[in-house]
Amino acid sequence: APKSMMREIGIAGVLQQMFGGHFVGIIAAVLVSIFVIREFSAGTVKNLVGKGYTRPAIFFAKMIPVIILTLVFEAVVVAITICMGWQEFSATAWGDVAFYTGFQFLFGAAIAVIYMLIGELTRNLAAGISVSIGMLMFSTTLTAGLDLVFHGLEMQPSKYWVLDLMSSCPIADFETEFIVRGVLVSAVWLVIAAVLGGLHFRKADVK
Repeated sequence: APKSMMREIGIAGVLQQMFGGHFVGIIAAVLVSIFVIREFSAGTVKNLVGKGYTRPAIFFAKMIPVIILTLVFEAVVVAITICMGWQEFSATAWGDVAFYTGFQFLFGAAIAVIYMLIGELTRNLAAGISVSIGMLMFSTTLTAGLDLVFHGLEMQPSKYWVLDLMSSCPIADFETEFIVRGVLVSAVWLVIAAVLGGLHFRKADVK
């Protein structure tokens, strides 16, 4: 039952289950894929190109609502979780909850742009959702394998992949190293996805 689970692991623990598991990531993948790919299929993007807007401007203008959409969804998940755990209000370390939520928003913004990149590359709703969810489900398994490969070099690729950070983010005792790495890794992946998406959109046909 939700209340017994809430009492056992607390609000922060439930949030960790929602974000650290694949629930939030899968729903976000579907939402972003629908939003991005419908813009192409409905002819919205073609109309904007026809009006003379530059392609990079169109792409980056679309990126902002994609990030907002993802963050709003994540905020709803957090709000529902807090409402479900209202009885645990006095026992909750709200500073930790705020910190954890802030980091998940940060990771969510980067992941949203990665999903947008996939939507831009596929431009097919079924393919966009499938590839996005596939990346979500299997990329962390790949990085775990790479950790083993690079074990002798004391290098862990999983430390620098935003989906790994999303799932491994602590709910308490945040270390400075994790905070700095989390911010930098999120920013780098957001920029990489945005640049790749913008470059592809600049050269790709718009139908």
